[in-house]
Parts: sequence; C-alpha cells; structure tokens
Amino acid sequence: MATAGAIRLLDMEEDIFGYSCTETIGKEDLEHIFRHQELGVGVIHTYIRFLYDNFTRGNDQLSNRFRFVSSSLVNKALICREPDSCREYLVKRFMASSTNNLYLWPYNSGCHWLLLAIDPLKEVVYFLNSIDGEWTNYPDMKQ
Repeated sequence: MATAGAIRLLDMEEDIFGYSCTETIGKEDLEHIFRHQELGVGVIHTYIRFLYDNFTRGNDQLSNRFRFVSSSLVNKALICREPDSCREYLVKRFMASSTNNLYLWPYNSGCHWLLLAIDPLKEVVYFLNSIDGEWTNYPDMKQ
C-alpha cells in the first residue's frame, strides 16, 4: 500500500476481481465511514481486499469457493451506458468458475448497497439487503 498525501493507494491483485488494478482511498472516504454516510466503491473494494487477505488467500477451500465481482466494472451507470463491456466482464469472470464458485457482487442501487451472491452453475442469484424490501422494489435490478 502506497501513500500520496491524504490518499492511500491499494494494489488489487488479479485473483480478487479477475484483473489487477489500484484502488484509491482518500480522507473523504474515511469521513464517510465515521459519519455513517454512503460508502463509495473504493471503500467497498478495500473491504473486499481485507476479506481476501484475511480469509481466502492461502486457504484453498475458501479461495476455490468464493470469488468477487468488481463494482467498478459492473454498476448501474455502466450497465446503462456500456452494457456490452459489463456483459463481457461477467461472462469472462463466470467462465473462470470452478464447479463450486459463489460470486459476491456489491451493487449500489443508487443510494444503497446490496449484495448479490451468484452461483452461475446453478443459475441462482441470492439477493442480500440490509433493509427490508423485495428485490422488485429496485427496478434497476431487473435490467
């Protein structure tokens, strides 16, 4: 992890999202956490990196079971603007699947984070929401 002023740069290995990248965490991201405000994708990805480092890295049983989908490459805005690139990433990600993978995908519906757990082989999507509500209350999820 590198530091640039009030910004932290976190290297994301290819195993995490299927591609390598650098995530940026700024002072304002931490302020959002402390003030219980909406979290940005950088904070969500940093937490995924924490889960990866502490639970799946080096644990063949967990690393072969759980995978992650990048909210930077597949999100509400990109699904509307560039549906083909989102589709390509998801297909590539799911095709790398072993027989027992469950993909965890944080999805922001506009002002609230949801978690989708996707089992591509069973063609099942589990919808996890921290507040009450049916998935049908989120019209963007139907796209």
